[in-house]
Amino acid sequence: MQEPLNDDELKVLLRHWEAPAAVPAGLKRKLMSQVRVPWWTWLWKGSVPVPAPVALAVLLLVGALFLWRSSAPPRPAPEAGIQAGLDPVKEWKPRIVRSAYVAQ
Repeated sequence: MQEPLNDDELKVLLRHWEAPAAVPAGLKRKLMSQVRVPWWTWLWKGSVPVPAPVALAVLLLVGALFLWRSSAPPRPAPEAGIQAGLDPVKEWKPRIVRSAYVAQ
């Protein structure tokens, strides 16, 4: 086992020692570069972390609402004219009005 160094030996070693670079130059360049991305790209590429139980609960709720709406009996169609206080037309006679415009 090696004996511990005294203070004078440690000072000599410390003067000659050089610290390694904290971050490699390529990594520092990548970390420090400010890439400006438009906010709307998040709409296409972004994500929102949602816990699985919450996502499952939302899916079950949407499925239950869909089943509930599709199983409801259909509403009867309103009779023509009754709701608006109008009577249906008995005989339809359209009147065609021609213009006096003559193409040259």
